[in-house]
Amino acid sequence: MLEGCRIYLILKQFLIYVSRCKVSDNSENICKFATIKTQIIMKKALLLLVTIMLWSCSDRNEDIVIDGGLHMSVDELPRIDCSTSTQPLGMILAAKLMNLPYAWWLNVGLDQTWYCLIDYESTNLPQEEKDDIEGKLYEKLKCNGTHGSLINLIDGNTDVAIASRGLSREEKAYAKKKGVEVMEQPIGRDAFIFMVNNANPIKNLSTAQIQNIYTGKTRNWKDVGGNDATISPYIRNSDSGSQEKMETMVMQGLTMIDWPEMITTSMTAPFEALRSDANGIAYTPYFYYSIMAREQT
Repeated sequence: MLEGCRIYLILKQFLIYVSRCKVSDNSENICKFATIKTQIIMKKALLLLVTIMLWSCSDRNEDIVIDGGLHMSVDELPRIDCSTSTQPLGMILAAKLMNLPYAWWLNVGLDQTWYCLIDYESTNLPQEEKDDIEGKLYEKLKCNGTHGSLINLIDGNTDVAIASRGLSREEKAYAKKKGVEVMEQPIGRDAFIFMVNNANPIKNLSTAQIQNIYTGKTRNWKDVGGNDATISPYIRNSDSGSQEKMETMVMQGLTMIDWPEMITTSMTAPFEALRSDANGIAYTPYFYYSIMAREQT
């Protein structure tokens, strides 16, 4: 087996979005009150999200320090759903808003990916209060993926969705059908990258070369300066954030060849494929590659 994969091209930056639903002014008074409260919480949350994103993009190692006025109880905290690559952002947001410690945790048994969790053991809270907070946060903090979190927002099953893209054409149509207006706010940037196996000698590719690979015009690595071997172009499932970025930022309207056997259905699947395929190529967000999946590279 060929171990590891290597990043060889940071292609473009893209925005990280936080989205929430807008409630119409003709709601009942009780709904208006709830909406005002949610808007106040969301203003606090958006400010903190920007702080977290600026901190995470810097070279500093110190923890985030926020104004005490931003803190809220578990009952005040909005329900948050997120994409896989923004899971740490959602968890750190909740931790900072509630003045709770958080820790990075490696999921050794499932996917060898680093996630953020609330570090309950490092608090001085009574066990009963810890159990209460943990139970409520289990219901409030979800990670249903890009499409799943946005659909949950439209359906009213979450208050905030954090994802690596805004609503797709299909999701906008679904929101319109449901009579829901979604408010999108960009709060940070990530990069979109391509990866190959460590045994692949290719160091860089142009956007045009990648387009030719994924439209099927280029099928052999020797045509782009590599070995005489058939290219294995891995893709993501259609409703994923990575696939949306690939189609809009890279392919730019070009039709990708239909390779159902090359579809990877999770964030970790491209890494798993490249570890055993010396001729593969795949794509993912840079934050996920460099931080969350660092044990797989």
